[in-house]
Amino acid sequence: MLCGTGYTPEQIKTISGHDNNCLENLNSKTLPKDLNYPSMITSAGRANFARTVTNVGIANLTYKAIITSPSNLRISVTPETLSFSFLHEKQSFVVETDARASKNNYVISGSLVWYDGIHTVRSSIVVHLKGNATGI
Repeated sequence: MLCGTGYTPEQIKTISGHDNNCLENLNSKTLPKDLNYPSMITSAGRANFARTVTNVGIANLTYKAIITSPSNLRISVTPETLSFSFLHEKQSFVVETDARASKNNYVISGSLVWYDGIHTVRSSIVVHLKGNATGI
């Protein structure tokens, strides 16, 4: 991931503690938005985030997506439900965002909550638009 952000080899070694030849990793550049972290952030009006989650609870759970966002941020998730049959099962989903800056607000936030009736798993979603960026 550090190779894809423009850091020099010396800076990467300082951050990671390891020598890394980014030339060997040219085809495997990972953008920070594509790291499999719960939170999602972008500076683009439109963006897609692919995520994979692992069931650490009991078997036979189904989580439903609940999205919260202001009117100038559309968020959708596919699929809208995740059904787990066994412990440590993995499921993947994609979050799509489409944002429009308001007059004085270029940082827009929302959230995605996976809810099974008892447990909640929350992901924050932040869009930082620059200048006159528009979407929606």
